[in-house]
Amino acid sequence: YLLKQGYGLLTLASLQLCANVVRAALQYARIKSGYNYLYLSRNFVDRDTFRRIYNYSIYSFIIAIALKLLFYTDSIVIGSIIGVSEVTYYAIPSSLLDYLEKFVWAIIAVLIPVISANEASGENADNVSLYILGTRFSLVVSMPIIIALYFYGESFVSLWMGPEIGDRSKWVLRLLLIGFGVAMSQLIAHGILKGISRHKVLAYILAIEALANFGMSVAMAKPYGIEGVAFGTMVPLIVASLVIIAYTCRLLSLSIFKYLLQSYLGPFAGIMAALLLVHFMGVEAYSYFDVFFKSGLVTIVFLSIALPLSLKTEHRVIICSWIRVKLGFQS
Repeated sequence: YLLKQGYGLLTLASLQLCANVVRAALQYARIKSGYNYLYLSRNFVDRDTFRRIYNYSIYSFIIAIALKLLFYTDSIVIGSIIGVSEVTYYAIPSSLLDYLEKFVWAIIAVLIPVISANEASGENADNVSLYILGTRFSLVVSMPIIIALYFYGESFVSLWMGPEIGDRSKWVLRLLLIGFGVAMSQLIAHGILKGISRHKVLAYILAIEALANFGMSVAMAKPYGIEGVAFGTMVPLIVASLVIIAYTCRLLSLSIFKYLLQSYLGPFAGIMAALLLVHFMGVEAYSYFDVFFKSGLVTIVFLSIALPLSLKTEHRVIICSWIRVKLGFQS
């Protein structure tokens, strides 16, 4: 509405600021009204408490900065070495991956208190199960979107932003999807390492990954263009994810082979079925309807194979009971 009234970017920024302030005020009001035992006091502030919070948070801060560098330094490299005009062709597919990463992390983040509770009570087996199931369902959630974007992302971007941008960003999107597809399966490992306060090594891994990403992107930007920058991002993502898998499995005393087999087998079968469907359907899409219809079919086929193979017996029992109740067969 404000844009149509002739207002500009400063107005939009002010609107977002106001919305954030209102949200924070409502959250505070909700806490005060429903959770009276939570309150602020100067008596809680002391050197030991500050030291404990600092020792935990400093590495969380490094992780956050490393992830931001991973997403945003590429545009700086492209603007400095290749040209500002090329940034758009990279930033649009990168933003799609940013949204997907935030979506998957929002699902994973709620498990961190559970992971911490398991660690405190010595229930290491529960965290092993969470790592396997978390990886499995991270893939179940993210893979349909990744597969659809890989094959129909060019058509979507062309319809959204124009054919030139769709064509130029095609391989950037595909290379980033491969890297982030592997990395997103390990967001649950981020949650586990944070939950058991062993995220110091994770911070170092991600910091090295960010530096490697920057170095490779700079080296490959000139000879290979924005696709080289995307490749320079993809490779550190995959290597860092493999290191995270090895480190997390060692911490949890979990066999890497067992972890890979139990976590990836079901989603991998779904991926094969989805790829077979795409082979028969083709990758051409000439309208938003085509894009979303074919993406929906890919999702249905993937889930019809991957989900049954990913569910545990108790999950199937819960789902079947819920369906029977909804259909009126069970009170």
